[in-house]
Amino acid sequence: MKKVCLFLMLLIGISMLCIPPIANANLIFYNSRAAFNTAAPGLSVEDFAEARSWGNVSDPLDKNTSDAIFLPGEIQDGLRIQSELGLGLSIDYYILGLKTVSNTAYGDGLSLIFYNNNVTAAGMQIYEWPIGQEITIDIFGTSGLLGTASFGSGWGAGSGFWGVTSTELITQISLNDFWAYPITVDDIASGTPVPEPATMLLLGSGLIGLAGYGRKKFFKK
Repeated sequence: MKKVCLFLMLLIGISMLCIPPIANANLIFYNSRAAFNTAAPGLSVEDFAEARSWGNVSDPLDKNTSDAIFLPGEIQDGLRIQSELGLGLSIDYYILGLKTVSNTAYGDGLSLIFYNNNVTAAGMQIYEWPIGQEITIDIFGTSGLLGTASFGSGWGAGSGFWGVTSTELITQISLNDFWAYPITVDDIASGTPVPEPATMLLLGSGLIGLAGYGRKKFFKK
């Protein structure tokens, strides 16, 4: 009986590494980049550092963009940024030389499209207008709308971080302001979290130890 239990425990431990995302997504929201990075390490970050100047930029903006500000391949592969109504995007120097992207028209929204089907975590810095904003954030996945979050108080709260992790693939994040102001974002992190080496080593050691113990007990007379 003990041999059977040990074998089942080994199978469960291995299978947990291969379980696909469940259909009903579980979302966890973050307002701290440090907490987000701990929960979702190893993500790629688009910071628009290659931007050659500020001003209007191609809409949508992605790895194929070729204009006065970006060359092909300078925007992270798998990420597409677009205004929801197609009314335009711009690159701005927000503060201290930071390069940010905004939709340019009042009443328009901003969407982040993840087209490589490999994103289960995404986060970004959001910069509010001085008057304050109340931003609704819709998270979409392969099964449709996964959930909705909010950012800002509407009273000039300033900039801040917002992020999400999901048990289902994230295909799009849409941001819309209640007051219809343009939305400004930067440092967009996205991808599938990569476990830290120490975590993988600990898990691997445990499975190997369990397998070795089970084998020893199995052949012991």
